[in-house]
Amino acid sequence: QHQRGALLSHRMLSIEPKEYSQRTFALAFDGLFCDSARAWATIGWKAALSLWPDLGPSVSTISPRDAGVRRAWLLQEQSIDELGNLDEEGMPDWLALKVEKLRPAVQSEYESLLLVRLCVDEALASQRSKRGMRPLTAGEVYSSWSQLRESLLFRCSVDKQTLAHAYEEASEQWANADSDGWHGAHSMRPGAVRALRSAMRNSNNRVYLLTSRRDRALRLTRSAQVLVPKDQRRFA
Repeated sequence: QHQRGALLSHRMLSIEPKEYSQRTFALAFDGLFCDSARAWATIGWKAALSLWPDLGPSVSTISPRDAGVRRAWLLQEQSIDELGNLDEEGMPDWLALKVEKLRPAVQSEYESLLLVRLCVDEALASQRSKRGMRPLTAGEVYSSWSQLRESLLFRCSVDKQTLAHAYEEASEQWANADSDGWHGAHSMRPGAVRALRSAMRNSNNRVYLLTSRRDRALRLTRSAQVLVPKDQRRFA
């Protein structure tokens, strides 16, 4: 995602005005302008706790090694055991990291709750196993997510509407109760923001931002001091 943001910035800024009389950019807000992976994982955790409160006490007993953490996920100076630390929301670092790794597998935000539940259940099963059972790897989850998702919906006796409502409620409660923390988890990519400002200063450009979450996108672009005209906002 960082590479995509940098590439976007380079391309938008490197096109000379004389090349085209008018240029149109249609750009996805999430991923390109906003790195919201940690926020997405945190909201999924908060929402999952509202449906399954027993997850909180359960994760405190799980070591990152039982959770299937890979050394390749770590920063150079990190150790696997450090990922057992809990954040302010009670979410262990290993869980946040694993859910973030799996974000490309999902299509809808409500699925983050199911990913949290799957990762915790898999880690607990590994911890209790006497036969060396291991959790599914991120690659295994990714390749079979559509089947796993339907299995989890059935096993947890929950429907998509309930999950989506829990996600929306958790997101709104977080934004209202801790605005600074909410904004901090949605980090805007500086290079992409600079490219957006530059493109919008040119009257020959039409810049459309594509997002499924209008209010959040407007809140974040305003906080980055980017004003997107009403006729250049598109929400899908």
